[in-house]
Amino acid sequence: MGIEQGAPSMEVKAEIIAIGDEILIGQIVDTNSSWLAIQLNKIGISVSRINCVGDVESEILDVLKQAESRVSCIILTGGLGPTTDDLTKGALVKHFETRLVRDEVSLAFIEEFFKDSGLPMIDSNMRQADRPENCIFLRNVNGTAPGMWFEREGQIVISLPGVPLEMKGIFIDEVAKRLRSKFEMPFIHHETIVFEGIGESFLSNRLSQWESLVKGRGMKVAYLPSMGRVRIRVSISGGQKPELLELVRDAMQSAADLVPEHFVGTEVYGI
Repeated sequence: MGIEQGAPSMEVKAEIIAIGDEILIGQIVDTNSSWLAIQLNKIGISVSRINCVGDVESEILDVLKQAESRVSCIILTGGLGPTTDDLTKGALVKHFETRLVRDEVSLAFIEEFFKDSGLPMIDSNMRQADRPENCIFLRNVNGTAPGMWFEREGQIVISLPGVPLEMKGIFIDEVAKRLRSKFEMPFIHHETIVFEGIGESFLSNRLSQWESLVKGRGMKVAYLPSMGRVRIRVSISGGQKPELLELVRDAMQSAADLVPEHFVGTEVYGI
C-alpha cells in the first residue's frame, strides 16, 4: 500500500469543562467545547474528555480535581460574569488555595469599557477586576471578564468566559500562543474518506486488512455511519507534518482503491 511507519507521538492531553445550568437543562447548546476541541487539535493538543457541570461550586471543584489527575491542560468555560450564579472564580480560589487581589490594569480596562459604552459601572463590575493572586489575567477585549491562566507543578488550568465571542477572542489572542510556548506538541491531523451505497458492516469487512495495517502504522480509524453514507476518519499525530500527511493520504488512496465502486471523496476536518 505504500504506507510507512509514522513518527512517535509526543501527545499532550487536555480536558474541557463547560460550566452552567443553562447547558444542563438544554437552554443553550455547548458550542464552546466543540470549537475549543478543534483549536486544540490544530496546535497539537488532543482532547481526552469534555465535561459539563452546573453552577454548583462543589461540583466544579470535584470535576476539576478529577481532571487534574488525568491531563496536563484543563480549560474551563463559563461562570466568570458579575452575577451571583457565576461561581468559577471562587471555586478556583479555593482549588488553588489563594486569595483575590485587585488587578489595577484590568480595572482600568473595565472602567474604560463602561465609559466608552455610556453605561454606569457598579460594584459587581469592579469585582471582575479581582484576580486570584497566583494566576495571570488574560485580557478580554470583547467584554469585562478576563480569562485566567494558572500553573502548578507543570500543569496548566485556563478559565475562559462562557460568551462565545469573548472565549474565542481570548483563546486566539492569548491562550494559543502561551500553550505553544509551554508544551512541545506534535502535529495532529484528521482526514475522512467517504463511501456511499454500502453498509458499515459490509464496508468494514472489505477493509479489514487495510484497517489492521493502518492501525499498525500508528493511525487511528473510526467509522461514522449516516443515512446512505459511511465516513471513515483516519487520525495521526507525531512530529513531522509532511511525512504524516503523506501517510494519511496514502491510506486514503489505498482504501479508495479497495472499494472503488462506493468511493465518493475525502474530507479534511478542523484545518
